[in-house]
Amino acid sequence: MTAFDRSRPGNSISTRCAVLACTVAFLMSATPLHAAFITTQFTGDANQALYLVPDSEQAVGEARYGNGAGNGDWELGVGIDTQQIGQFDQAQKVWSNGGSESFSLDYDGTNLSLEVGTTNVSYNVGALTADDLFIRVASSVGNSGTLENLVLNGMSLPDVVSPDGTGDASWLVVFDGWVSPFELTGDLTFAWSNPSSLRGSRPSVQFKIATAVPEPSTLALAALGMLGLVAWGFTRR
Repeated sequence: MTAFDRSRPGNSISTRCAVLACTVAFLMSATPLHAAFITTQFTGDANQALYLVPDSEQAVGEARYGNGAGNGDWELGVGIDTQQIGQFDQAQKVWSNGGSESFSLDYDGTNLSLEVGTTNVSYNVGALTADDLFIRVASSVGNSGTLENLVLNGMSLPDVVSPDGTGDASWLVVFDGWVSPFELTGDLTFAWSNPSSLRGSRPSVQFKIATAVPEPSTLALAALGMLGLVAWGFTRR
């Protein structure tokens, strides 16, 4: 048996530990961990720039109050951009104050579909390359929106509730732990104490498929890998 020679380049314990750390960090950062989703929550639309890469949105599903009349302004929309005519499908819906309704958001690799209660909309968004999901619940003073019992591809997510009385939005970001196709299910509730506060997208929920700024754990793993490479380089000298 050949004796372990510490004097040979690459044989020191520090070198082997550096190489091992580098390898582990690379594998962990390159391979999605499907045992649990990496999520973060924040409040305020002003903070979305910290998490959402600008102009990276590829598809969106939206449920909103609209005009609450079942005609005219739309209440459900899904597609590439719900602000651009011809780039999304829409439907009418009448909401019940405080009434909870089940919903599902499905993507089969081509079509994105949103169903709330018995109302369904679907749009061909093509093949999506973004793999981060942004869930936004917005309200104004006098109304609220709530998403509960969220399940994405069989795994539970935290509830998302609009900020109380602030007229702002709550966000949940699901980082790249989910894959296409996907299904998100849960319960949606709109409620209001002041009917005059209801308008268009207040209250509303949005589901945006986009690219997120890398989450802290990924950055930490990448840094660990770089440190391993640097340490290995020093031991080779």
